[in-house]
Order: sequence, then structure tokens, then C-alpha cells
Amino acid sequence: MTRKFTLGGVAFFAATFAMSSILVSCSSDKKNVAGGTEAESTIALQVQLADGRGVAARVRALPEDYLAEGESFAEWFTTDENGYVSIAVEPGNYIVESRGKDGSDAVGAIYEKTVVKSDMIQTDTVSLEKLSSIEGLVTSGQGPSVVRIPGLERFVVPDSAGHFVIDSLPPGDFSVYIESRSNRGSVTVEAASGDTVPDVDLGKARGFVVEDFESFSGISYSGRILGDGWWYSLASDGQMAPLWEESLTKYYSGSEGCASGGCVRTANRMGVLLGLHKADYALPEMDTLMFAARGSGTLTVSVAYGDGDEEESGFSYEIDLSKVWQGYAIALADMKPYGKAKSAADGKNILASRIDFQISRGDSVYLDDIALGGITEEILESAIISGGKGFTDFSANWNVHDSLLKESLGYGEKTCGASCRMDSDGKITSGERGDICLVTALEDSVSGSLRSCVEKEGPVWILFEKNGNYKHSSPLFVTSDKTIDGRGRDIVISGAAVSIVQERNVILENLWFAVPVIVEKSSHLWVDHCQFTDAPEQELDLRNSSNVTVSWSRFENGKSGIVFTGIADGENRITVHHNYFGNLEGEGLLLNEVDAHLFNNDFNEIKEAGFRCSEGARCYADGNVFNVSSPADVKGGSLLMKDSWFISEGNDKAGDAKGFVPDYSYTLDKAGTDLVWCVVSLSGIR
Repeated sequence: MTRKFTLGGVAFFAATFAMSSILVSCSSDKKNVAGGTEAESTIALQVQLADGRGVAARVRALPEDYLAEGESFAEWFTTDENGYVSIAVEPGNYIVESRGKDGSDAVGAIYEKTVVKSDMIQTDTVSLEKLSSIEGLVTSGQGPSVVRIPGLERFVVPDSAGHFVIDSLPPGDFSVYIESRSNRGSVTVEAASGDTVPDVDLGKARGFVVEDFESFSGISYSGRILGDGWWYSLASDGQMAPLWEESLTKYYSGSEGCASGGCVRTANRMGVLLGLHKADYALPEMDTLMFAARGSGTLTVSVAYGDGDEEESGFSYEIDLSKVWQGYAIALADMKPYGKAKSAADGKNILASRIDFQISRGDSVYLDDIALGGITEEILESAIISGGKGFTDFSANWNVHDSLLKESLGYGEKTCGASCRMDSDGKITSGERGDICLVTALEDSVSGSLRSCVEKEGPVWILFEKNGNYKHSSPLFVTSDKTIDGRGRDIVISGAAVSIVQERNVILENLWFAVPVIVEKSSHLWVDHCQFTDAPEQELDLRNSSNVTVSWSRFENGKSGIVFTGIADGENRITVHHNYFGNLEGEGLLLNEVDAHLFNNDFNEIKEAGFRCSEGARCYADGNVFNVSSPADVKGGSLLMKDSWFISEGNDKAGDAKGFVPDYSYTLDKAGTDLVWCVVSLSGIR
């Protein structure tokens, strides 16, 4: 008789079926199974078409709790031309699958068989019917999963959208077992061939999810709580390179090769900071590291702390990767301590600053759903280490202003803003502090507006009462001896350009300019911790000016960052240090007829050039970081370029800048990971 397949309520025992337990005895010259030559326990059957004719087919039998692992396939056995076959097995419960053809149609049958130890051999009959499929959707954002049917050789990985299809199924009812391969649960749903399974939810993640890569930005979920939390990979020189640029994250991440949504991949090493750079966190509650992975080779997983000047320590564990997605839950107590770390078995010695994945004896690893067992957001929040000091309110204490001046260096170092008066030759004529002007109105040209403060005569320290967008309908002209100080506030200046024309002694501090800033025939300008975005041409336009310092600022999302155009034989000088230039269509800096000192800047994702040294410019560049295809372009200028770090490509330039050397003292940070971390984290609005 024909037996339809049902497996309601089959439990998952994680048993791996040993194929050596299946033997076969197949005699093509007999219409029936020959007794006496078979093993004591035998599955015997005749495979027929729907009209009752015996047909040559393939048959296999698997234990009913067997779950396919995606790599090894159970052996098929062939019937004789009349459809007869016998398979010697151990006693137990089996699912027997038959496959054949009826004309051009693929047909098949599945039935359950309980085998007992006996000399009796019963020949069952199965009829092949047209094949169908079951499809469904695992809810997106749940990491890798696999879909299987117990007792069958079916192993399906949903695509990046979560869609799956189990094909080649005869008519019947099936239990579809959907298992998370990361840190979620498993679900069994009942479906008939031809059905579409509704959205499947595998449950909440177990533990705190550090990253699920669904919208990978380079910063982890823990980083959004603790600060920093950047993912990193290895640069060509072996240093850890943070993945905080789209040009880098897109190289390591995406949906290709992932089981659901996004994942990351590397051929060498990558990892993630839990929180602040070079900060260790005491997390005795953490008991397990969970993640999903697939690939080739051996993966060393580490929970590490202490780096840089400190000896690195932590806990590590090695796993052999599989070509199919697997979920791993590694107890910290089972990890091997190294460095200064002690055993994690007592749960009292758990320090962590980062999680590291390094592949050896292989060529790739894909990672998804990194999570920490035993950790909650509340626990992380209680472990926060504060970094740096910030301003939470405006202050009328002039000591706060004077402390700012101590941070200045380079050609704009003598700029004192509201703390002095300066004449057109750059000489301080009075060390008397000026007035304080508090901006109280967002509107332009009203009492308490920003315009009313910047147009005042004499030294003025300008502070802001409230956060906001200060939009101007006409250019905002800043006069001499001013400090425009946005510390402690989120200040955006938009609408029309900000102009400093034939003025001197101006400090722009902690401001976001969504318009160009134009400086012409002016001297002693210090731009510090500012942000420049969205200007149609150059974001900071300097013309025939002198003694300028631009520090700790960001230039993004525009055509060019800084353009400095001087005059031949002029005293046009600029210091540019610890700035971030990124996502620019043109160049980071364009320098013409100017002496320029560029040090410890970070150039990223700039289409034309990191900087151009053109038209009589003398450029001295040391200790900068480049992740651009063209770091420096020299046309008509002269360049000395040294001690750079090229994350992607480039070389230093051994010129002499026609004798130009900065004539002030400064401390040069080594171009490397620590510098990048510092500039990206601390530049711009603070």
C-alpha cells in the first residue's frame, strides 16, 4: 500500500547518523527479495508508478530523527528494473525516500518504517507521485538559520531576505524544523507540500547583541552605549585599522554570502572594541561568547584586554570552521587564558576591551550575530568609563576662555580672540579682555542675534544660550578680535556664507558650518573643533591671508575641504593639524602660493586627492594618514612628505619643500591606528 509521510512532533536529538550502519543487498535477477541471504533486519520494498507498474528508482533510508548537516549526503541505492530493492539496517524507526521518473516528470514517495530484529521480511509497496515544494520566510534581521526536515536529506539556508524553498517533496504532510545558527531558538512548523509557511520568528537573541550586521556602520551596539565601539581589520602593515569609513565597511560587509540580512567577512583578522579605545571593562557577569560563522580553516576567537603599551591579555579558543553556517556558544570558563589573564572559571577575573577573530590555515571566515551571554544593557551602562571633559553650559568665567588659548599652536598660535586687541600688523595693542555677548535668539537681525554680536566693535567673547540652527538670509560678516565659542552647545550656522574680510584675530570654536566660510586679506585666524559640510565648492575658502591654524575640525560631504590661495612672495602661512577630511568630490586641501604645514590629519574617501600642492605652494606634510587612491598631487608646488601611514596605497615624497620648515615647536603623533582613532573620535563638535 502507499503510505503518506507524517512526522508531527518529532524532537531534535542532534544525533548524527552513521552511514556505515546502512548496508544493501540488491539482486537484479530477482523480482522479489530473496529470503535467507538478507540481514536479520531489512527494509524491502517495490517502487511503482501511479498505474501500478514497477519502475527503476533510487531509494534511501534514514533514521527518523536524522537532521542533514549540509555537507555529507546519504547514499542512494538503486532498485532493479521492476522496482525491487532491499536495504539491511539496524532496528529502529526510519524514513524511506524513493525517487524516479514518470516520463519527463520527477516523481517520488516517502514513508515511515519501523524495523525490528526479525527473520521475517515484508515487502512494502510505494507509489511515486509528482514532486512539489514548501517555501517560507524567516523574519529578517535574525541572523543565519537552516531549514531541515527530520529524517530527510534536506538542508536549506534561507537567502539574505530570509526566503527559503524545500524542493523535491512528494505530496504529504511534513514537520519543518527551522533552527537559528546564532544565538536564537528553533521552531518546528507543520506544512503540506505546496504550502507557503508564514513568517517565522526564531525568538529574541540570547544575551546582549554586540552586532547583527543588519545595518553595519562600523560601530557596534555596545559602542553606542559605551562610546567608540568600532570594528577593525588589519592594514597592510599589520596595524588595526578602524572600519569607520564606507570605503572600508563595504569591503568587509554586505549581504553576499550571508544567510540572512548582512554579515562580515575577512581573510585574515577583524574584531570589535566593546567601548572606548584603550579602555578595559570589568565584566564578571559575562559567561559566554556567542556568534555564527562559516568558512574554511581554523578560527581563533579571543576576548582581549590591554594593548598598546600594555601587554595584551585575555581568553582564547580555537574552532575548525565549517563550510555551512554554524552557531557557537563558547563558555569563557572553557577558553584558554593568556598574558596576565587568569582562569575565567570563577567568573571573577573577566576583563574585556575587544573581541577578536583571527583565521589561520584557511582563506575566509563569515561572521554574524556576535553576542555576550550574561550581559545586559544595564550592566554595560554601569561599566561606562567616562572619556575626556566636556562643557555642559556656557560660562562667563574668563579662565575658561584663557584655557582654550593654551590649546592653540602653529601659525595661528598668537590668535587671542576676545582676550586682546590686535592691530593690522598682528601686534597686540591691548591685553585687556573684551565683553561677553550672549546669543539668545535663533532669528537673524533681531536683538540677541548672532549677527548683533559679531558686528560689535572691539574684543567680544560670543556664547550661545541655546542649541539650534542659526540661519542667515545674507552673509554674516565677522569683525576683528572675536571668539565665537559654541562649546557646550550644538550650534549650526546656515543660510548664507560667513565672511571675514580684512579682519584679524578671530577664533571659531565648536561650530557646525553648513555654509562656506570665506576669509580674505585677514590675519591670525584659529579654526578649532568645527565641522564643515555641504558647501557647493570649498568649505573653508582662504584668500591672501596669513597666520592661520585649522585644528581638530572635520570637512565632509562637499567638493573641497580647504582652498588656500595666496599671492606670490606673500606671507601666507597655515598650519593644518588633527583634522578629518572625508567624502569629498575634489580634494581635501588645495594650496596655492602658500607655506603650509600639514601634520596628523586623516584623509578618507576623497575622489581626486588628499591634498594638492600647486602654483608656488611649499608644503611640509608629516605624520598624516591616507585612505585615498591619490594621497598627494604636486603641480607647480614643492612638497616634503614623510612619516605617513597609507591604509590603502601611496608613498612618501622625499622633496625639500624648497627649504620651507615650520619654525615653531610641535609634538608629532605617530601615524597609525591610535592617531586615526583619536582624530575621528575627537575632531569636530565636542
